[in-house]
Amino acid sequence: MKYFEYLKRILTFKKYPLFRTVPFKQVLLNVLIIGIILSVPSITHQQDTTAAMEKLNQVESQIPTFEIKNNTYYGENKTIDENGFLISFSNSEDIDTKVDISFQKNGIYISGFEDQVLPYSNFGEIENDEDLKEYANQQSKDKLFFMSVFISIQVFVLASFAFIILLVLSFIFDFISKRLNRKSDYMNWLKLESFAFVVASIVQLFVLIIFRDTTFIVYVLTIPFLIYYFMKLPILKRKTV
Repeated sequence: MKYFEYLKRILTFKKYPLFRTVPFKQVLLNVLIIGIILSVPSITHQQDTTAAMEKLNQVESQIPTFEIKNNTYYGENKTIDENGFLISFSNSEDIDTKVDISFQKNGIYISGFEDQVLPYSNFGEIENDEDLKEYANQQSKDKLFFMSVFISIQVFVLASFAFIILLVLSFIFDFISKRLNRKSDYMNWLKLESFAFVVASIVQLFVLIIFRDTTFIVYVLTIPFLIYYFMKLPILKRKTV
């Protein structure tokens, strides 16, 4: 498949000038791949939230009475054990890492969700226990629909953002190259950048899988590819009078 030939070309620093022959559809494919990879953390978080709502729906009758006022929990302290899955309701701000879901004084803690507390403002439709039951029930019934819509929007937004970034960078690199007396074309830069960013995004994915965290520092990995491509650009002959 041609795509993997292009990917191999950039990784092995071979035939860089031939990136001008790359079809534009490959650029769009790269943008889509980048968008998908960048969406993985948000999609994973959404899946964790949906799974948590399913568990809450199963213990609906055990949910205590409470209210959320000014993004603060006011209600009974209670822990529900659903076959080893712990759900707690507490007026404390201290995180109990033993529980899977915790409705705390200052927000909602979901185990594995980057170990952080989500403010209640993120769930504006939940103001009391009845709202929570309704929300959990709705999420459980329509989980496939919500997930498909969420994934589609997330990938589209991040892919569009990636394309804009790549396009802006291609114009910048083209401008700099021409100022340095190199034969350059912004479209060729765009094609090469898209493959370089795919490589960095794949590294980003491995970082996420291994360390459960994301870091945009990995995109500095694109620098060697860009510099090498610049060095391969023909030097324009200066006109003599």
